[in-house]
Amino acid sequence: MKLAAYQRDMALLRPLGIYVKNVGRVVVTDPRIVLQIPKRPGLRVVDELPQKPRLGYPSISGSIGLDGLVVNELSDIWEVHVRVRKIQASAEAWMPTFWLGADQELEVPILAKVYADNLPSALEVPTPAIGSKPPASPKP
Repeated sequence: MKLAAYQRDMALLRPLGIYVKNVGRVVVTDPRIVLQIPKRPGLRVVDELPQKPRLGYPSISGSIGLDGLVVNELSDIWEVHVRVRKIQASAEAWMPTFWLGADQELEVPILAKVYADNLPSALEVPTPAIGSKPPASPKP
């Protein structure tokens, strides 16, 4: 039962990364990126992949948790919080990955905001909607 749930989750979840680029001329200090993803039936957003159930043997692998990235489930949205120490002027980088999946085809809009100590107000960053398709059913 646990193994089947694990296999189902692993088939549904797809990695999503966050790309950032400082287009300004000054260092952005203590930036925090917040993504808001509306809840939809069957949609899952997680910051860690599910752990494979033990099948009678001890596990030798460690946790695959990500530093600086947390997914919070709120009443009507998922919030993905990413913390970074600083972003140098003209620097670009990929942030840690989170996972999203759905058991039905969905188009999911994402609202992205960037906060930082030296930004007077949050920046809203346009993001494309993410399409999520469930994996194809195995053919007999």
